[in-house]
Amino acid sequence: MPELKGFRALVADDDTNTCLSVCSMLREIGMRPDWTNYGKEAVIRAKEAMDQADEFKVYIIDWLMPDQNGVETVRQTVRNYADNLYQRRCRPVLELLWSRMLSQVCRRKTHVVLF
Repeated sequence: MPELKGFRALVADDDTNTCLSVCSMLREIGMRPDWTNYGKEAVIRAKEAMDQADEFKVYIIDWLMPDQNGVETVRQTVRNYADNLYQRRCRPVLELLWSRMLSQVCRRKTHVVLF
């Protein structure tokens, strides 16, 4: 996928094997992935990347993590981006992956939030 080549991606999931597998797939299509097992750490990494002007363009965020759920992780990341969206014209994609909790909340497997 040439249009994604070189884009940074952040994967946040409490399952390390999932993180490693997803990062491997992202590298195969030319992306530059990073990963964490914690939602709060994902927010910190996103802010650091933004401060270094090397923002993540794609976020793959698990719905349930031990320290902070995916919805709150997305909310905090969006808040951090709000000040910089206009200036840098960033449009990261935030995706909440399938989990057992998500199946109880709605019938769809994933949500994609564009801002």
